[in-house]
Formats: sequence, C-alpha cells, structure tokens
Amino acid sequence: MSLINKKIFQKFDDKIDRPMLPFSPSKMNSWRDKPAEFVIKYIYGYPFAGNCAMERGNAVQYGVEFFLTDKKLLLDCIQKAEEYYDLQPEVIMADEEERNKQRKMISKMITNCYEHLKKLSNLKYFYPNDTADKRERHRIDTNIGGVPFYGYTDITLENDEEITLIELKSTGRFEYRYGYKIQTAIYKKALEETFKKKVNAKVLVVSPAQAKLFELEDEETLMKEIEFNLISCANIFQQCKSIDDFKSVIVPKLDDWWWNNEHIIKARSEIWGI
Repeated sequence: MSLINKKIFQKFDDKIDRPMLPFSPSKMNSWRDKPAEFVIKYIYGYPFAGNCAMERGNAVQYGVEFFLTDKKLLLDCIQKAEEYYDLQPEVIMADEEERNKQRKMISKMITNCYEHLKKLSNLKYFYPNDTADKRERHRIDTNIGGVPFYGYTDITLENDEEITLIELKSTGRFEYRYGYKIQTAIYKKALEETFKKKVNAKVLVVSPAQAKLFELEDEETLMKEIEFNLISCANIFQQCKSIDDFKSVIVPKLDDWWWNNEHIIKARSEIWGI
C-alpha cells in the first residue's frame, strides 16, 4: 500500500478542538464501526464524560495490576479496585442504582481473571516506559500507512525470549469484539518495532460470569484492514471542503444501539437535525 499523506487528516485542525493526529485504536474503531460517532466526537468535538461502566473497567485494571506488580492476594486486589472506583468523580456524581450496579461487578470480574493471570506469574512485569507510578498505563507509538498512531497498553509481561501483551477488556455481557483485535494488533506492532523483540499478544475478556484469554490471530489481515479503513477515511477527508460537509457524507443509522442517552441524541440532532 502506498503511504497516505498525513496532511489530509490535518486540513481541518484549525477548525476542530483537538488535532486529528495521531490516530488511536479507539478512533480507528469509531471510524470503522460507527462513522457518525466519529463525526460527533472527532470532527464536531462534542465532549462525552466518563460513566460508571468506564470507571468500573478502569478499577478492574487497577486492581489486577496489584497482583502483577506487588503479588497481592485476590481480596487485596478487589479492595484496591473498589477503593479506586469509589473515589472517581463520575462515580460519585452518578445515579446510585447505576453506581452500585457497576461496583458489584468489580469483585466478580477480578475473581474471574485472577486464575488466568496466576498462570503467567512466572513472567516479569514489563515497563515499556520509565514511569514513577508503575500502575500507570504505558504509551506506545507506531505508524501505519504513513499515519501516526498512539495508544496505552494494559498489561505487558516478559521473559528473556519475548514480551507478552495482554489487553484486558471488561464488559457487562461477555463478548469478544472485533475492535479488541484491531487495538491489540496495533499495540503488538508498536511494541515489536520499539523493543525489537517477539510479542505474544492476547486479549483477556472478563465479565461478571466468566473470563477467557484469547490469542491474537491473523495479524497480517487485521493490519491490512486497518490500512484500507485509513484509506477510506482519508478519501472522505479529501472529499470534504468544510467540516459541515461531513454530515452530508456520513449519515447516522438511527437504529444503532449507540444512541442510548440524551446527550448523544442531542448532539445528533444539532448536527443532522434528526
């Protein structure tokens, strides 16, 4: 594939709140799966605050890392995660029913993934960046088809031969989503380029009911799909002469489950009038 001129994505940077580059896996998945979401978030810059489900996911990640970095026992990891969750502003301000619903999932999720991670206890925790807080997520960077990408890894472990990358995905309903594969493939590429070492990439999906560790497969096909989606996105940017042209090219699907709260529906109405 010939390289994309990254300036195509920068043509509206003086009109939008944040520069379009670098891309991230979440931005890529937004374009691939929900183009209208991409327009709302990244073109018109509508802010969407965090919520209890997002903070529950962050709390599970936080608790799990205490086992990986400090070898804490299960109950200690759960306690750390619940304490983290309770302190988040989005949680404190949330509806009590939703706050408690998401909190109850934390102990179940950490319990479900604990045994999977214990099997990897022979590996050392690997720090891609030199950071004071070892529980901070670690930034990595790469380039795909001429377009810069960045992201933050969840769990990285290593031995003498290879790095093990684990992307931890907590979800209320167990589902191995395609977008998880795309994100993990990008992170694997970035780690291999940076550290010149084989990367064994996995996705750990956990719900209150179960946890399963998936091996990342067919990375070559995944990377080709990402490249084609970048070309598609670049073509739309090339076609549009103004920000408002995007709403003529991208039409929201009104039956998509994503239209699930008043703030998103309000943004859609202000942009498309529907």
